[in-house]
Amino acid sequence: MKVGAIIQARMGSTRLPGKVLRLAAGRALLMHQIERVGHSKRIQEIIVATTVEKRDDAIVELSEKMMVPFFRGAEADVLGRYYECASEFKLEAIVRLTGDDPLQEPEIIDKVVSAFMSNKCDYASNTIKPTYPDGLDVEVFTIEALEKAWSESASSHEREHVTAYILSNPQDFECMNVADSVDRSWMNWAVDTEKDYIFVKNIIENLDEIKPYFNYRDILDYLISKLK
Repeated sequence: MKVGAIIQARMGSTRLPGKVLRLAAGRALLMHQIERVGHSKRIQEIIVATTVEKRDDAIVELSEKMMVPFFRGAEADVLGRYYECASEFKLEAIVRLTGDDPLQEPEIIDKVVSAFMSNKCDYASNTIKPTYPDGLDVEVFTIEALEKAWSESASSHEREHVTAYILSNPQDFECMNVADSVDRSWMNWAVDTEKDYIFVKNIIENLDEIKPYFNYRDILDYLISKLK
């Protein structure tokens, strides 16, 4: 089964425009995310899915610089963008990641992919009943589930939020949740605001000096040390 990660990214974020190309330790947040996802043992290909809008040319340039494949599709119809991207790259299982999660953890990605594979389900994620910090979200689904959602979704909400149709129709899809042993869902490591950006930038710049590839536990240790 060909497993590919599709990272959706665009410059037109309403709350923090251009956030994916904001810098931390001299590199764009999206670059950090791609590098981290690249440590996954279960993902065979990483694709950046951006839009056809002119302002997203910068995301394409970054992808080309990193020699990462990219796909351009509709800005509002994110579901369509995912389906067309997955079809073009002949993916059989899709790992959905979003560009506002630069601290993505490959170990957690692999845990969700492994659960998805071993249970032979249509959809697996760590977000149905969240236990990981926001910003470490991982969703995995089959191309068949994505195609059904793409062909049957009608509402703008379902077209914008890729997996909304799947989660709203549990009778049609076998779904499973992957949980951590400790509930840290109250923590936010995603970048949606200026405050979030400063928080994540500080984590990256402090840990990057010590350990270029730092993991989930390193971040937790760092945050705990700041409380002492």
